[in-house]
Amino acid sequence: MFSTPPACWSCPEGKHTTGCYSCSGCQAGYFNSGSICYECTAGLFSNTVNANACTECGDATFTSSRKSTGCTIVTEGKQANAQHTKQTWCPMGYFNKLRQNDCTVCPAGK
Repeated sequence: MFSTPPACWSCPEGKHTTGCYSCSGCQAGYFNSGSICYECTAGLFSNTVNANACTECGDATFTSSRKSTGCTIVTEGKQANAQHTKQTWCPMGYFNKLRQNDCTVCPAGK
């Protein structure tokens, strides 16, 4: 007598299928939605295994890469764009020496 082969396992929330009968957590740089791992997009990162969401880069940081596990601090004279996907030079007459989120107007005479 033949029997129907067993169905593949359904992985619990926070895990994804790595084969028909095994589950694994998503690696850093990805987030888990249901049983599927998705890449973090530019401007977002995940530095833990099994993240349920990617985190937006904070003030004065950015990442232009997908699958990022962290963000880069802007360099002196630059600021991160609103999406935290790149850094841009401060406009003429502005500066950013302390790696703050926004450039500051230069003092008069400087």
